[in-house]
Amino acid sequence: MNFLVGAPSRITNATDRTKSPKKGQLEARVLAVRPARRAEKEPVVTDRRDKPRGHRDPVGGRVILLLVPEGANLPSDLTTEQHRVFLRFKKR
Repeated sequence: MNFLVGAPSRITNATDRTKSPKKGQLEARVLAVRPARRAEKEPVVTDRRDKPRGHRDPVGGRVILLLVPEGANLPSDLTTEQHRVFLRFKKR
């Protein structure tokens, strides 16, 4: 998965500025930023077969909630971890 948030645009004349970003690039708005989830403190249990081990957030990581106005351009298999995401930030 590739998101380039606020990618710098090339210098063009005014008529070319209305064109959409390059293929594979999406513009998004940051809605929220929160710290990563902490690791669970597991109770002492001898039988752990019923509890699947999920994905743990890295220590010191941040979770960013993005709003992508052009949602139709997102890949349909976005949640399958087949894509990588790259973020680029630009002030307005």
